[in-house]
Amino acid sequence: MSTDPLPRPGRDLSGPGDTLAHHYVQTREPVPAFLLDIHMITGGLMAIGPDLEEVVHFDNTPLQPEEVPDRVYYRDEEQRRSAYGHPSDRWEGVIDSVFAYLAPVDVTYEGTGTTPTEYLPAEVLGEGRLAERTGHRYTATYLEEDHGDHGDVEAVLEFWVDEAGYPLYFDQNVALDGEDPETGLPDESGYRVEFAHFDEPIDLHVPSEDEILPERPGF
Repeated sequence: MSTDPLPRPGRDLSGPGDTLAHHYVQTREPVPAFLLDIHMITGGLMAIGPDLEEVVHFDNTPLQPEEVPDRVYYRDEEQRRSAYGHPSDRWEGVIDSVFAYLAPVDVTYEGTGTTPTEYLPAEVLGEGRLAERTGHRYTATYLEEDHGDHGDVEAVLEFWVDEAGYPLYFDQNVALDGEDPETGLPDESGYRVEFAHFDEPIDLHVPSEDEILPERPGF
C-alpha cells in the first residue's frame, strides 16, 4: 500500500503544497504489525501486537525506496515523530481521501488493461510480479473549485480495481498554469495511491524485543 507523488519521485502532492511520499505494509502473521515508511525522512513507525498498541520507530539503510531497506528499530520516549500519528490511523485517512475524491463524481468505465505501477517501493513490489496486473479502469473529469491560488481548475481521476473489486491504483491530477521551474514540465498537482497484496501473505520483518533499542542510536 503506497501513496506516491506527482510529478516526480520523492514528493506526494495533494492539492496545493507538498507532503512526503510514503508507504504502508500490514501483516497479521506471525505477529500483527502495521508499518508506515516515510521515504524522505528515511524511516518511520511500526505498530506491533494484537491490538497494534506498541509503536516503535525505525531508521532505514539504505535510504533509496528502490532498495529493500535494513532497519534499526528503537523506542522514542520524547515522541519526536509522534506528529505522524498511528500508522493505521494515517492509512484510514488515506482511504477516506480516496473516497472523498470519488464520491461526488460520475466515473466512466474504460475497460480492462494493465494497471499502472509507477512508484511501489521494492519492499512492496517484491520480485516484480506486480508489474503486469490486469485491472478494470474507470475515469472521470470534473471541475475542482477554489484550488488554492488557481481558482477553479479541471481535474482528472483514474481508478483501477481487480476482478475481486479490490483497488489497485488511484490518481487525481490537476493541470495548473505555468511550468515547474526545475523540470520545465507543465505545472500540476495530484494525489496518487497504489495498492497491492490484498488477501496475500506479507513478508514483513517484525522486530523481536531484543532488536528494539531503548533510544535512537547516535542521538
